[in-house]
Amino acid sequence: MSKKVVHIAGDFGPNQPYELLSSRMTRFLEAYPPADGYQIQVSHKDYLEVRPRVADLWAKAIELGRKPAEFGLPDELPAVVVFEARLLDPDGRTLVTASALRPIQSYKDWEKGETAARQRLVAAAGFHGSLLDEDEREDMADQGIQPGAKSVASEEDDAPKPVKPKPTRRGKRGGKKKAESEDAESAEAIPEAMLAQIEHLAKLKGKTLKKQPQTLDEAKDLLKALLAA
Repeated sequence: MSKKVVHIAGDFGPNQPYELLSSRMTRFLEAYPPADGYQIQVSHKDYLEVRPRVADLWAKAIELGRKPAEFGLPDELPAVVVFEARLLDPDGRTLVTASALRPIQSYKDWEKGETAARQRLVAAAGFHGSLLDEDEREDMADQGIQPGAKSVASEEDDAPKPVKPKPTRRGKRGGKKKAESEDAESAEAIPEAMLAQIEHLAKLKGKTLKKQPQTLDEAKDLLKALLAA
């Protein structure tokens, strides 16, 4: 077993494989390379920023010289922070967002909160989202919705297979070396991780791809369209 994959247990079943963020991030950055202008921004909000109404009530209690409990407020505010991660395209547009709530009791808690937001962003973009599946199942349970008895295939079994770019057709002229060079450029033009991501998002959103992208720009445009759909 790879050191980058651990097995976790929960309501979704025992000993489920989970790929760690550092492993997924490599493929994520291949699909959204910073060199092309993509970036991840992580921000944070404290408890009162997330719940402005509570902040207003606290301010009113202080103004009136009253105890917060008289306004139905807790005596102490929880020391929690909401971390939000955003994936931005080269034009600064938000493609994917994710957030994570983390109690802050030591300095490592802050780092854990940022990591949690990043891993959920990567999962939301389609790179191993098994924990998001668990969130969805819990949400369905809260609403009293029960999924059918048919078992759900594991993410590994259901994952899209990398799509190989079509090789360039060799002409009668130009020689073997030129054709091999064109084939190499075609194969390296679009990262396999990006092609796999396109296939995954298309399947996830019920879209039928009429044709595979032939250039990196086409792949990026298609990926943006699927994320925005």
